[in-house]
Amino acid sequence: MASKFTHPFKVHLIIILKIMFDHLLNKKAIHIEWLINYIMYF
Repeated sequence: MASKFTHPFKVHLIIILKIMFDHLLNKKAIHIEWLINYIMYF
C-alpha cells in the first residue's frame, strides 16, 4: 500500500494523464499541447 506514496512522481504522472484525458474528452487541443510540453520538460 505504501508504495503509492513512496513514488510521488508516479502519482504526479497519473494526475497529468488524468488531466490530459479530460482535455481530450473536451477537445481542448491547446491545453493538450501545453501538457505535452509540460511532460517533455521533465
